[in-house]
Parts: sequence; C-alpha cells; structure tokens
Amino acid sequence: MKTFTRPFFFTVVLAVSVLPYFAAVGHLISANVPAVQSGSDASLAEVRREDRFTRNAKGVMTRLPAEEHLRRAGVYHVNRAFEEAREHWQALINYYP
Repeated sequence: MKTFTRPFFFTVVLAVSVLPYFAAVGHLISANVPAVQSGSDASLAEVRREDRFTRNAKGVMTRLPAEEHLRRAGVYHVNRAFEEAREHWQALINYYP
C-alpha cells in the first residue's frame, strides 16, 4: 500500500476544493461575454460614445449591469485599448465583489 505525502495530499484537497469555484467563474464569464468580440473601429467608437454618456459629473464610471461591463471590457481588450478595458474590469470588481 502506497502512502501519500502531505504536500501531495494537500495539493489534491486544494485542487478539489478550488476547481468548482473556477468552473463557476468561467461559466459566468463565458455566459455573459459574446463568443466573438468585435475588433472593428465602429464597435470601438460605439463603446467609447456609450462610456462618455455613462460617466457622472466627476468623470467616474457609473454602475452598469455586470454583463455590460464585461461586454465593454471585451470590446476594448480586443481593440487593444487596455486602459479603458481596465476601467470596466475595475468597475466590475468594485461593484460586484
């Protein structure tokens, strides 16, 4: 009979306890983000225009539905506008912890 070492045992326990969490998060993200993000200039311009209207008087990003933050972050990311994408990822973390 083979005995398992503690590091191996704890690795297995950790993996089994954490995998459902990652599966749930992955499902949440994949369910809310369109399969193909648009990398066109028109989609980027549209999202930037929407962002201008959703900021408050101080220029701070207002709370949007989580799906909308994910969509806008995805469009910015595909278009390599990483600073704008980061704003939406940060808003998602701040508003939906």
